[in-house]
Amino acid sequence: SLACCCYILVPLSASLYWLGGLLIIVCHTALGVSVVFYNSYLPLMVDDAPEVRAAAAACAAGEVSDDEARAVAERVGSEYSSRGQMWGYIGGTACILASSVLVTALSVLTGISGNWALGVGAALSGVWWFVASWFAFAKLPERPGPPLPEGVNLLWVGWVRMGKLAAHVSAHQPRTVAPFLGLFFVFSDGYSTISTVAILFAKRELCMGVLQLVALATLVPLCAAVGCYLWHRFQTRFGWSTKGVLVLNLLLLAFLPMWGCIGFFTDEIGLHKPWELYVLGVGFGLCLGAAQGYGRALFTELIPRGHEADMF
Repeated sequence: SLACCCYILVPLSASLYWLGGLLIIVCHTALGVSVVFYNSYLPLMVDDAPEVRAAAAACAAGEVSDDEARAVAERVGSEYSSRGQMWGYIGGTACILASSVLVTALSVLTGISGNWALGVGAALSGVWWFVASWFAFAKLPERPGPPLPEGVNLLWVGWVRMGKLAAHVSAHQPRTVAPFLGLFFVFSDGYSTISTVAILFAKRELCMGVLQLVALATLVPLCAAVGCYLWHRFQTRFGWSTKGVLVLNLLLLAFLPMWGCIGFFTDEIGLHKPWELYVLGVGFGLCLGAAQGYGRALFTELIPRGHEADMF
């Protein structure tokens, strides 16, 4: 959050381009670490859900089968993960809208340049993150881990634990966790790349203005929130598994770059016009949040108890 706030300094001079790059590194690193520990709460919350505890007790008493108990945990995990993604995207959309209103008002009233406006918008995002973080710190319960051994190197202990966990998983769950991690690396990098490159493509290739880019940046998370809700309703209505919904979302996402490839053979369609990007943005958003939520929910089912943060 503090790094985002510092973006207001970047437009002071073109010679501060290096500061923008440095802040990007800090923001992405901090975001990645926070997401790891945020995701680690999901399996703990699922295990503590009343339905899951009741199903586990019934299974221990022989009243229901293991498959039935796992089905309850899968359903609750999908619901929690989808709702978390949905509210996260709702919050992101609200932040973008608030930033857009502030930036537009400053542009009209003071006539500040586009670079200053973007710096102010980024700083407001940092303030939003800072306030929301304090709410999370106040509400999320602590879960202290085992004490560190004396003389351990803090810079290496994480890598050592991850190596031991990878060896344990390879020995005991070779047909589930390892393939999923490989596939997750591919498809998560795919939709992350689309999210990052789309704005650059819209600005440089389609020459879209700042307001058009803001509209696109607002449209995608808004549709992602709607998609999380609709896909969860779809799963509940038709009884699909978490894996089935995830695979369907990834198949639909695969059509987006295919549409762009059409542009190599014709100048009429294939991401040559701004309206195409808006249409694809709706489709991308409707599948993005669900793919992230169901991918996370499926992964939690494969995590050994007590290794939530390590696995994520």
